[in-house]
Amino acid sequence: IIIECNPSSNVLIGTFKSYMSHPIFRFNNRKLVNMNSLKPNQMHVCVNTDDLGVFDTSLEFEYALLKQALLSQEDDNSNSIHGARDVMEYLDDLRNMGIEATFSS
Repeated sequence: IIIECNPSSNVLIGTFKSYMSHPIFRFNNRKLVNMNSLKPNQMHVCVNTDDLGVFDTSLEFEYALLKQALLSQEDDNSNSIHGARDVMEYLDDLRNMGIEATFSS
C-alpha cells in the first residue's frame, strides 16, 4: 500500500494550514531528524499534483514546497533543524517510492 500525498490541494482543502503540518512527515520521516519527537515512521508515500486544472501546480513545485517547508523549520535558537543534504535525500526517497509505485512489476 502506498499513500499518495498532494501537498497543495491537501493544504488548501485540508484541516492543516501549513506545509510543515502536512501528514506526509508523519507517514514517512526517514532521514529527518528532530521531527518533534515523532517516532520514525516508514510508510510508503508518494507525492503527486492532484488536479492540475484546479490547483495550477506541477510535480516539481510540489517537491519544492516540501523542500522549503523542511528547510525553513528552525529550533528554539533559530537554527535550521534539517540540513540541505538530509532534505534532498528525503525528497529523493519520496521520488523513488513514487517511481516504484508507478512502474513496479
